[in-house]
Amino acid sequence: MTSEQIILLLMPAVALAFVVAFVFWQSWLDGVLPNQKPKKK
Repeated sequence: MTSEQIILLLMPAVALAFVVAFVFWQSWLDGVLPNQKPKKK
């Protein structure tokens, strides 16, 4: 495999990891910290 193929395979995985981490972080802010007010955008 060339480095370009590896990058093309890694990009969707990295993007998916960012989405999962962002959703987990948002739910952690809203649910796990009851003493903080949830930030509504």
